[in-house]
Amino acid sequence: MADREYGHLTGPRPEKPNFQSAGRLIFGAVLLSVGVLWTLDNLGLVDSGRILDWWPAAIVLFGLSKMFGVGSPRSFMTGAFFTLFGLVVLGAQLDYYDVNIWKLWWPTLLMFIGGSIVLRAVRGTGPSFGESKGTTGDSYVRTFAMMGGTTLRLSSAQFRGGEPSAVMAGIEYDMRGATPASDTVVIDAFAMWGGIDLTVPPDWRVVNEVTAIMGGVEDNSVPPTGTPRTTMIVRGTVVMGGLEIKTRAVGVQDPD
Repeated sequence: MADREYGHLTGPRPEKPNFQSAGRLIFGAVLLSVGVLWTLDNLGLVDSGRILDWWPAAIVLFGLSKMFGVGSPRSFMTGAFFTLFGLVVLGAQLDYYDVNIWKLWWPTLLMFIGGSIVLRAVRGTGPSFGESKGTTGDSYVRTFAMMGGTTLRLSSAQFRGGEPSAVMAGIEYDMRGATPASDTVVIDAFAMWGGIDLTVPPDWRVVNEVTAIMGGVEDNSVPPTGTPRTTMIVRGTVVMGGLEIKTRAVGVQDPD
């Protein structure tokens, strides 16, 4: 079993927090409740019409939980998007105003994506275009790639984390040469129509907290067999893109 605090283990096999299992549990419970209400309505036992009008409240609750990190990994931008969208849809369902939900979805999503890109571009060093490779000894790495690819080997002796942002681009962080500054390293990732690859050494533990919106996250990391040197927490958002986490020993290349 593993201690609930990141980076502290009491046994040889670390556990990852079951955030994804909790998400599936909540989603399944919502589907079950809707199915039961519809069934009772069809049997003439209850009038579920007005009850089901409140279904967007589930989106609002999910957004608030993401904003404040209650019962799920904290992600303020993702939580704000779902909270705002859920409130607008709820108002439409309750007939406070007339709005086409599906026409509203895309502009709201574009505002969320645009705001995320602008925020990360301002905080970073500016976007890189085309293909680039290099090594950096920065303790905290911010990378913004657009319509190209960036490959970085991280070699800091006091590595704290980074913010890779890929828009129609690819970013690869190879962290096998980095020495963590503490027992926790945080990677805050954002990918839209692009991909991010994160490579960690065998003695790093990985906790995956990434939110995927019409995208995918593939965690191929291998838990350390002993006490990990650090715990890398990966959070952020993937929109119509992908993120992969993998474990590789120093000097070992990816298979063709």
